[in-house]
Amino acid sequence: MNVEGLQINIEGPRMNVEGIQINIEAMRMNTEEPHITTEGSRMNTEAS
Repeated sequence: MNVEGLQINIEGPRMNVEGIQINIEAMRMNTEEPHITTEGSRMNTEAS
């Protein structure tokens, strides 16, 4: 019984590692498009 529980606990961190990799890819997308957000903020400051 304990061995089966440990196997499930090991599978949990593996899922977390996959999620971290997805988050890293999303951060790369954000860093590739910073100029778009800066242009949007300039439009907001001019409108105000």
